[in-house]
Amino acid sequence: MSRFIIAAIVALLGIVVAVVFLFKGRVIMAVSTLLTGFYVAFTVIFGFYNSLEDPLLKLIVVAIGAIGLVGVFTSNRAFNINLQNAHAEALYEILTLETHCTPMSAELLDIQKSALPACAMQSNSDQQAAVIELGKGLYFGPRLSLIDSTVSISGADRPDYCAQIYKAAITLCPTIVYLTSKESHNALISAAK
Repeated sequence: MSRFIIAAIVALLGIVVAVVFLFKGRVIMAVSTLLTGFYVAFTVIFGFYNSLEDPLLKLIVVAIGAIGLVGVFTSNRAFNINLQNAHAEALYEILTLETHCTPMSAELLDIQKSALPACAMQSNSDQQAAVIELGKGLYFGPRLSLIDSTVSISGADRPDYCAQIYKAAITLCPTIVYLTSKESHNALISAAK
């Protein structure tokens, strides 16, 4: 009887985490987490070793892994080419603020100083996060992935510092909105939230 209670708790945990992912707009991750919760619940009921030998459960593990990897590719900023290009465009516009916004205020000078490391390194930071997420997907397996997903929903998303600096710059120098391409502007404003 205790196996069924534990399995029900695990399945419920998968459902709750999947719903949170849905609210965050990460549909593929929600599907992967939901399937993972049910898979782990089945392994609790049938036993860990028995589940390793079942061909259907092996196939389900492969499907869960594939869906999870697709989720990383679709939701990680490193794979958003528009945003990556927008970081470079924002860096250029902010570093050339003095040609558009004169006289430069102390706040704009501070923004300009912060833009170089933030925008130049944002793509690297996004790529490192993608590598970590892909590594987790490949090596954690369903049980640890469910735990990791549960832990990750409680934390805030990593900020996009370049987008935040761009947003701060346009409040002090609205001219750069007209110099930045519409796609880059929209990508940066969306990422700044």
